[in-house]
Amino acid sequence: MNPPSRFLLFWARCRSCGHEWKTLSDPGDGRYRILLGGANNSVGYVDTIEDSAFSEVYRLVEQALGPDTPLADRLDAFDGVFGLICDMNPDGSHFDMSGKRRCIRCGSTSVDFGPTEPPEYAELIPVQVTHERWDNLTEKQKHKEILERLAVLRKK
Repeated sequence: MNPPSRFLLFWARCRSCGHEWKTLSDPGDGRYRILLGGANNSVGYVDTIEDSAFSEVYRLVEQALGPDTPLADRLDAFDGVFGLICDMNPDGSHFDMSGKRRCIRCGSTSVDFGPTEPPEYAELIPVQVTHERWDNLTEKQKHKEILERLAVLRKK
């Protein structure tokens, strides 16, 4: 199975600076998740079935948050952390799987967005994200990093 190469475009408008642009929508097929990232607006993907770090990071996030944390909160935390454990983009930025749009002009996350009317599509080939740095950590180091990443997310 190949990753998606056709993406529905969304309009986006920054509430802070007024900038308008088009951005990609995650195809949401379940097997592949899209990660956006970087000043160059690069697009990555993760194969949720084949990528061992995907399930490992979810397990560690779940352990760190505890069984009483609502599922929606665990999923949000996982989405916020996973892109951060992936190897960085060539421009030195992190991938983001949270789905939160960031203004490409001012960096604000105060962004409205929705599907274009009529529907528009973009054809592109996303890169498969890697996580060599993560793969070389010990279990104890991975657990510590998850706790640190979650602490940062809680402050936002």
